[in-house]
Amino acid sequence: MFIPKNLMSVSAQLTASAATYYTSTNTKTLVTKASVCNNDTVVRTFTVYSIKSGGGAGDTNLLVKTRSIAPGESQMIPELQGEMLENGDFIQALADVTLKVSLFMSGIQLGL
Repeated sequence: MFIPKNLMSVSAQLTASAATYYTSTNTKTLVTKASVCNNDTVVRTFTVYSIKSGGGAGDTNLLVKTRSIAPGESQMIPELQGEMLENGDFIQALADVTLKVSLFMSGIQLGL
C-alpha cells in the first residue's frame, strides 16, 4: 500500500510579476489539483510556469500563458494537474494585476 510522505496545499493571491508559490523541497511532489479564482469585477489574466531546479520563468517552462478568467469565475488548471516536481523544482505564477486572482493547488509529496 502506498502512503504519501505529506500532502501539499497552496492558497495564495497572485502578484503582477512571476513569483514562486510552491517549491518541492527534499521530496518529489505530484500536483493533483490546481485552480484559480478571479476575485475582481473585470476580466483578469493569469500565467503559470513549472520550473526545473535552478531555472527561471520563460517560454520553455510555460504551462499557461495569459489565460483570461471572467469576473467571479473559478477555473481548473488541467495543464498543472499531474505535474511531477522533482526535488528543487517549483511553480511560479502571475496575474495581470496584484491580489485579484487566487491560486489553489493540492498534491502529494512522495519522498525521494
